[in-house]
Amino acid sequence: MKLSHKLSLTVVLGIFLVTVPGVAVMYKLARDYYLVSTIKTLETDTRSHIALQLSSLQRAEKSLETLANTLRKALRVPPVAGEIAEFDRRVVKDELGVVRNRRELFDGHTQAGIFIPKGVVLTDDIKRTKLRAMDVLSSFGLAALNHYDGVWFDQLNKTSVIFWRRDADFIYKLEP
Repeated sequence: MKLSHKLSLTVVLGIFLVTVPGVAVMYKLARDYYLVSTIKTLETDTRSHIALQLSSLQRAEKSLETLANTLRKALRVPPVAGEIAEFDRRVVKDELGVVRNRRELFDGHTQAGIFIPKGVVLTDDIKRTKLRAMDVLSSFGLAALNHYDGVWFDQLNKTSVIFWRRDADFIYKLEP
């Protein structure tokens, strides 16, 4: 092999031996920088999203505490004349034995609905509780922001009072 070929081969090999590790190091540094900056961006975005959600939850928590206190106060009031008759006027038992709001008197955009499944014995106490819950949830639901529009008052006997303006006929869609 001629000397010029040897020198050329040595130069090319030297350049290759210096360039490849240099490119590899530069690639690793660039990749690490990109990953670190992407991670920082994601962390910042995530922290911002978490702070926003925490703020929403704190507002919701205060609202729900207010609702709970309002319900407690309403349910502590001694029986009032005419409450049972008013309950009976607002609701009807359907052909499946489920007690729901009368369609002709119910507007799901502005009123809480009632759902009492078949088999629940309607005592005056249950009627009074549900009537008062309907009134409180209607007022609360109307005042709530749109993303807090689903407010439920459920009891262990599987009876519910619900304010849900997103679907005005929801109370009639619940399965018995």
